[in-house]
Amino acid sequence: MGTLFTITLYAPNGPAAEAAAGAAFKRIDALEDIMSDYQADSELMRLCDQPFGKPVALSADLFDVLERAQRIARLSDGAFDATIGPYVRLWRFARKRKVLPSPAELAAAQEAVGWRKLRLDHRARTATLLVPNMRLDLGGIGKGYAADQAMRVLKGRGLPHALIAASGDIVAGDPPPGQPGWKVGIAAFGTRTNQIARTILLRHAAISTSGDSEQFIEIGGIRFSHILNPATGLGLHHHRPRRHHHRQPGHHCQHPRCQTRPRAGQLLSAHCGSGGHAGRRARAEPYLPPLQAPGISCRLTCFISELKSGLGSRRMCGMRPSHLGAKLLIVLAITAGASSSSLFADTVAFNDAKPGGLPPPWIGTQTGKGEAKWSVEKDPDAPGNTCVLKQSGQADYPVCIKDDVSLKNGYVEVRFKPVSGKEDQAGGLIWRVQDKDNYYVCRANTLEDNVVLYKTVAGKRSALDIVGRKGGYGVKAPVAPAQWHILRVELKDGRFGVILDGKRLFEVEDSTFRNAGKAGMWTKADSVTLFNDFSYGTGN
Repeated sequence: MGTLFTITLYAPNGPAAEAAAGAAFKRIDALEDIMSDYQADSELMRLCDQPFGKPVALSADLFDVLERAQRIARLSDGAFDATIGPYVRLWRFARKRKVLPSPAELAAAQEAVGWRKLRLDHRARTATLLVPNMRLDLGGIGKGYAADQAMRVLKGRGLPHALIAASGDIVAGDPPPGQPGWKVGIAAFGTRTNQIARTILLRHAAISTSGDSEQFIEIGGIRFSHILNPATGLGLHHHRPRRHHHRQPGHHCQHPRCQTRPRAGQLLSAHCGSGGHAGRRARAEPYLPPLQAPGISCRLTCFISELKSGLGSRRMCGMRPSHLGAKLLIVLAITAGASSSSLFADTVAFNDAKPGGLPPPWIGTQTGKGEAKWSVEKDPDAPGNTCVLKQSGQADYPVCIKDDVSLKNGYVEVRFKPVSGKEDQAGGLIWRVQDKDNYYVCRANTLEDNVVLYKTVAGKRSALDIVGRKGGYGVKAPVAPAQWHILRVELKDGRFGVILDGKRLFEVEDSTFRNAGKAGMWTKADSVTLFNDFSYGTGN
């Protein structure tokens, strides 16, 4: 990735902040070893060095990011393309020599470029390069993915009020206490200063901007950006006559997409690649508001870490001494005496839990007969995590309840993977839980390829009608086995909206359970299911 990562976060004390930031940077550093095309021994480069036509087993992280890249390539009809590596190599030489690649060089590189020339096998978790001389490049998605993973580390440690900036890729978690969001400044076009042209507020979102203000080359009166067009192999460009010193207004690629999935950067790259123009300047920088809020006493601490301190001689964030003077910046906003707030959000990852049991305040039980078996177990295949929550017993309805939650409106969400089961293979969420026999439940089922929302009253489960439709049994939706899925339910009084893998499926209205309650996870019968990243909160 070769860039600077900064983390701004709120924590109850200094040690907690430093420990969380250190863990997040360690996660970024591990992803640098996986995704970098500057390291000859990175996992990505080892994949590129394999003979073409040979399936290569990948780590969960590399497969995950390649899968995301291929999905965006399909959606953008190739405007975003992770196989653009041969063009990238040519362009790096061109920038040094200040001479465009020759038509013969571009034609030779073109033979090895094209997202359809990369084959991914979900079941075997392998990648196959289908033609010779392919080189993959994750420059348009890697920083955003790493920032996303670092945010998950912070949330897993109970510090969701954070902002992570990886150059122009910014990921925002919960806003600063008492603030509506993180204020992010967009630098002005047509200037080399950091003057802020406009600001936006971000929370639970990501933004990426890019342009040719710093990385460019001018050849033959044409200014070429570092952003390459996969269709031509050349940098995006504006025609600029030599006699003019001002920049033509032209079409500026100002296309930030504020959403958590797909990650910042990849949709922007796809948008730029389809237009043939480079933005003059579109740099997003965190523009931090005064660290004061009602009822909160704050102080700002800047902590400069040398590479040889803290984590030993191992580099952090993919930085080498020649890049940034061997320094990393961690910004810690430490709060004390924070007052309670009506807004909250939390994400529970199980990678820090001790394998073999259930960490408090989780309660593993079941509705009906049988014996559920809930336990934290190691799983190196889980993206970004080393441990997951597993249900491997057999009962009518195994449930795992987070006992310290009191939630009425907001959302619940979980990542789950159905592993096996003859009678059932399902993952589900429960909310407004009064006890183990009374709650709402939404589940996604692999054996039936559908998603259904129920109410469970006195241990008896009954499906609820979908808004706008009477009768029926949920909706059909693909729930692939042995793959991770994300199930989310948004709660507003008596109305519940269901989302699977980012696709909104249906809404249900019911008023059986009007009061706030606990929340948790659910399976059925002999379903062996893995869970992680359990999220809940009052925000959207």
